[in-house]
Amino acid sequence: MFTLHVNLRSFLSGLLYFFLTVVIFISCAASKYKNAEALYSEGAYEQLIQSQFECQDTSEACFRLKYLQMESYNQLGDWQNSLLAARQASDRIVSGISLDQVNRVNLVQANIVLENINKIKKDEQKLTLLRELESDLYQAVALNKKSKKTADLSQLQLLLTRTYLLKMDFFEGKNLEIIHDHIQKVISEYTSELTSLGYDQYYRIEADFKIYQPDMRNWTSSGTISGDREELLVNLKELYIEALALRKIPLYEKGFTDQIEGLLKNIDEFMKKLII
Repeated sequence: MFTLHVNLRSFLSGLLYFFLTVVIFISCAASKYKNAEALYSEGAYEQLIQSQFECQDTSEACFRLKYLQMESYNQLGDWQNSLLAARQASDRIVSGISLDQVNRVNLVQANIVLENINKIKKDEQKLTLLRELESDLYQAVALNKKSKKTADLSQLQLLLTRTYLLKMDFFEGKNLEIIHDHIQKVISEYTSELTSLGYDQYYRIEADFKIYQPDMRNWTSSGTISGDREELLVNLKELYIEALALRKIPLYEKGFTDQIEGLLKNIDEFMKKLII
């Protein structure tokens, strides 16, 4: 009987210790999130980062902490850590998190990758980032279609298109054609906001031109191409005529003058190389 009482007392003490530990843990966690929110709202981005608040679970609170860290790094101009925090936040997206925050994570992540991709030396790392970004943006586009948030949807569609275009640089043959088809599908679903400006026309021609990229590389390096040179030249001439029409779309006067003129120049220069 004495042994039973001792064991019971020991069990209850252990149980009490366990519950106290859980309460303290929850209290500390809540305090951590609360402090992070306070620092962010005060604009104390560096202090928030230096506080090294951490979490490993997949809760909404942990998503929010990673989100605040992402924004803080972004404000401090540290794109590498901002991207890392964005990836960590993306891994913690669960139902119940506001679509605005989900979109913000995807937009920040996409802009960081697309603006800094050329700073990364290894093609393998570039492709890994582009594949991760493609997957996240694809899901984000689907979510926004359901919610009818056209403003964010338009931005996400453009970013997904640009991601696919960058991926085209690393492939050829059938794989290149598959990515080209993905771009065409995204473009076919553009919002009216995008089509009214002519984004669909511009990016279709960009994607069509990239199809000839392997031939351009081969011709420049070895003077050979996979198909008929005359046929390629005819195709490029037709593409150039289509690209000339881009000067008449609203997008030309809305900040895309340099991009359109650059596209025309690139097509023209490659045609000249083929003729020579």
